[in-house]
Amino acid sequence: MKKNILITFLSLFILISLLHATETKYQDVDTHVKALTIMPQNERVEIESNIPNLVNYLTSNASNDFEKARAIFYWITHSIRFDEIVLKEKIIPSRNLDFVLKNRIGVCQNYAQLFEEMATQAGLNAHYISGYAKILYEKKMLPHAWNSVLLDGKWYLVDTTWGAGKVDNNYNFHFFFDEFYFLPEPKNLIKTHFPRDEKWQLLDTAIDEDQFNNTPYTSSNFFRTKLMFKSEMPPILKVNDRLTIELSSPDDVSIVAQLIFAEKPQSKYLVNIERKQDGNHKIQVAFPFSGKYILKIYSKYDSEPEEYPLSISLNIEASNSDQIEENLYFPILDQEFIKNRGELIAPLMQILQKGERYTFKLDIPNAKKVIAVLKGEWIYFDKIKDSSVFTKEIEVDGDEIVIYANFGDANNLSYKGLLQYMIR
Repeated sequence: MKKNILITFLSLFILISLLHATETKYQDVDTHVKALTIMPQNERVEIESNIPNLVNYLTSNASNDFEKARAIFYWITHSIRFDEIVLKEKIIPSRNLDFVLKNRIGVCQNYAQLFEEMATQAGLNAHYISGYAKILYEKKMLPHAWNSVLLDGKWYLVDTTWGAGKVDNNYNFHFFFDEFYFLPEPKNLIKTHFPRDEKWQLLDTAIDEDQFNNTPYTSSNFFRTKLMFKSEMPPILKVNDRLTIELSSPDDVSIVAQLIFAEKPQSKYLVNIERKQDGNHKIQVAFPFSGKYILKIYSKYDSEPEEYPLSISLNIEASNSDQIEENLYFPILDQEFIKNRGELIAPLMQILQKGERYTFKLDIPNAKKVIAVLKGEWIYFDKIKDSSVFTKEIEVDGDEIVIYANFGDANNLSYKGLLQYMIR
């Protein structure tokens, strides 16, 4: 029941990026930049052979400074590949901009240097910012570089490195365009970017390094889907056996969540989400053991593809007593449950008592059939009319009961695992 979801999330990011690129107010600018890719090879080589020629082409149809900055941002993020070897070998080679332009590869310092040089060539006032960034798969801040640019008398922020793509937990770079990193609001970028010079926070009241560290990792998708916690989230949530988190979103945004036991990352536990029509979500988490956990929250607009991009990762320390009741924590779940926006209604415990009768009830959109497998027997659930809720009363026996769902047509006999309960 364990699956690697990294590739599907990366695929979703690519799809989302393409959708938003066509909807942006900079569509004409972006189209002009993309026209380079369909030019005769000799013309393209001439244009991209040096920075003056390139900037002249990119900004030739720009009507204002915002469009100039956008054209430069769009070209860099679609043309320069991040050199993941640097992260794997922990060595940063010395490279000039001629090398970066010719070989189309670099690290964050090269991205920022290139943006600054191209913006200056276009007549803009841009600045190279040196600082630190929070990386999801790293336990500490890493050195990073990005830019500020003065547009219509106001300073804005730009990160062409993170706008170009992401590095996964195996240090492999994947190209996909992230709109968020072009002129993000300073109050949002400060969640992951900490400049050495506090003036480049561009905040009315600057924060210090401790305050920066005391915020959880937050991705651009958190802001793209307009999530908001009802209360401030500390860097580490310290709890006993249960935790309830409330957050809000637009009505057309759905969320799913996953709890991972840090000592056994392959162990994933159910996070129950109570969804309301007014855009409020209540996340209920139960902790089976004392120790460190990671709560990952994913979100997307209902009109987007089925996969959910990561929005925020919360670190949790649970201090259960040895006498904790076993029925306090939720059953083990499969990724299919998250992927299909499953909501467990009952029973909300992982350990079931042998010989007892339980009413199983879950809401699983898009499912055609739901079954429980108990001691090799298939038990079919009843579907409540005009809903996606399935239910069945079952007397449990044996060692475990596993819930499966069929998402295909009537001729598709493939069932995917959703939930696993233990029986004692």
